Amino acid sequence: MEKANEFNTDLMLTITSDKIGEVAGEVTEAMIDQLLDNGLLKDIPFFGSAVKLLAAGKAIADYFFVKKLIKFLVEIKDIPQSGRIEFAESLEANGHKEAGEKLLFFLNRLDDTGKATIVGKLLSAAILKQISYQDFLRIIYSVDKMFIGDLNLMNPHQSLKETKSSTSIIYSLTDDIKQHLFQVGLLDQYIKDNRSYDQSRSFASDSTYVTPPSISYKSNKYCELLIQYGF
Repeated sequence: MEKANEFNTDLMLTITSDKIGEVAGEVTEAMIDQLLDNGLLKDIPFFGSAVKLLAAGKAIADYFFVKKLIKFLVEIKDIPQSGRIEFAESLEANGHKEAGEKLLFFLNRLDDTGKATIVGKLLSAAILKQISYQDFLRIIYSVDKMFIGDLNLMNPHQSLKETKSSTSIIYSLTDDIKQHLFQVGLLDQYIKDNRSYDQSRSFASDSTYVTPPSISYKSNKYCELLIQYGF
């Protein structure tokens, strides 16, 4: 339990540290390897102990854990330190004293380093008060449960020609993907009444058609926030 509390404190210190600006802007895989090898992270809270852990064993799980942390950290580093400190203090004042511990646990279990980037962008939006902390938690829960391929399809900047709207993104997805997004809480499901379609067909052919209701999906609040702030 003592170890968990230590991690919690260190991660919040990292989020509020004035040293996170030392991490480069857009971090590629090769740059992460360089950061780990040359020891530039050793003075940043939490990363110092994480790098020592890698030096001791360089286990694959530890390696990717640190990579996820770096990708997460890059997305909040440009927010003024005063804003990050205010955010951390507001979490503690509102009863979220274990926020750092929960976030650390969450980042550790992510199955793709790209998801850590999305979580970092969403936390940045929460720090800037563009989304609430509760909405942040709900959205990253969905991100954790998603297949990375489906998640990438929701990126509104997939095309260099245009930025896609949430409506066009959802419309372009297959029914299987929509069903999965519904299961993880990003889409709402409703029954589509097809009677007006039946009436138009009957009028045109002078025959009677009966088309059963169908299941349709639409984006909800959390889907909209993910698309707007997660990419």
